[in-house]
Amino acid sequence: MENVNMPPDDERSLKEATQLMQVLKEMKEGLDKVKSKVKDLNSKGQRNS
Repeated sequence: MENVNMPPDDERSLKEATQLMQVLKEMKEGLDKVKSKVKDLNSKGQRNS
């Protein structure tokens, strides 16, 4: 990305937004794993009923 003499507040906002996107991506990946495990447990429970 080009650095075009942005005001300090804009640079900080951009950095925080980038960090937030990474955290949200990691949270989504974790939730996707949990969702998959819950789905597997549900299907196992239905087969055993």
